[in-house]
Amino acid sequence: RDYQLEYYYGDSMLIKSTAYRFIHGMLLGGWRKVLNGNHRECQIETSHSRFFEPGKVDQLASIIKDEINKKDGL
Repeated sequence: RDYQLEYYYGDSMLIKSTAYRFIHGMLLGGWRKVLNGNHRECQIETSHSRFFEPGKVDQLASIIKDEINKKDGL
């Protein structure tokens, strides 16, 4: 409750589940305000607690791999 967000000046990527998509703005609004680099967001059709289940973890890995390859210019 006493935590103060600090500005982040690097690039960021948020991978979120679709489970709470109707309240993402409320949940993530404060974080978005402190991100000052390039920021991307993507969603995986799952709940937050199921990211690492078969099939979903493959999607997660693919998203991360694609993002790393973009940074490396591949």
